[in-house]
Amino acid sequence: MADIQPIDEKQQEALSRINRDLEEKSAAERAKDLNLPYINVGGFPVNPDILHILSPEDAKAGMLMPFYKTGKKLRVAVFDPADLKTAAALKKLEEAGFSIQLNLASKAGVEDSFRHYLSDQYRMKEETKNV
Repeated sequence: MADIQPIDEKQQEALSRINRDLEEKSAAERAKDLNLPYINVGGFPVNPDILHILSPEDAKAGMLMPFYKTGKKLRVAVFDPADLKTAAALKKLEEAGFSIQLNLASKAGVEDSFRHYLSDQYRMKEETKNV
């Protein structure tokens, strides 16, 4: 019987990348099925000014991330467009006067994009807004 060797850090990173790639491919296929554009929002740079459109709490609850804005047109990455919390967050954005274009993203991609709320640029704008 062969000895099972533990996975080293390099192998674990490779497996994580493969799993992430599969998740992104699955999200892209789901986007096609739903007739929505797909985005890997986890790797997309987001302007910190856009982050102030939606609170981190609403973004996390709805599993969505606004990522591109031109005037009142707002592109938003969502994991599940049919989710009630997603719909509630999108309604807030529409009530604020935005025209929304949905893009489907993987769950990991949306979760990764939440890191933008931890950026120094976002925190500085929040601090000056509250002064």
